[in-house]
Amino acid sequence: MSAIEEWKAIAEYHRNSLANAEKKIKELSPVVELEPEQLSPSEMKKRVIALASAESPAYKRDWKKAIENGLIENVQRILHDSYPSLKSSDSNGGTPITKVMEVIGKKDSLKRQEFELRVIERLYKKGCFNEEDGGIDTFEDTAGGCDEITWDVACELVAE
Repeated sequence: MSAIEEWKAIAEYHRNSLANAEKKIKELSPVVELEPEQLSPSEMKKRVIALASAESPAYKRDWKKAIENGLIENVQRILHDSYPSLKSSDSNGGTPITKVMEVIGKKDSLKRQEFELRVIERLYKKGCFNEEDGGIDTFEDTAGGCDEITWDVACELVAE
């Protein structure tokens, strides 16, 4: 075997080894399946953080901390728990299910994420996250009525 053939064999061996290693990494890695154009959790956070872009540096810091402490996930959980009722014409003011679904989208869809972002934005603009002591409510504890507030905002958006 010539020197060039030996080097070609070594290169082929390494190409095969690399392909096998990449395949194994994909098999062992946790996979987050996103729909086409679905927003990643980091993109959701980025968009919610941007709501406070015009606020003071201290408020921006507190807002970002509230997001890191689960604000987005808490609102999403409240909305998730509300979707069956929201779809019911008896509890949503008679809005037809087709209109509701057109606004809120299907589970795990970009449309649903956009709806969640609009709910968070509306809650933010109404000052619903602001606590009396100057802190920011992450909506973790629903005893304060944040689930009802979130429901009301969701209904407003569906009715528009």
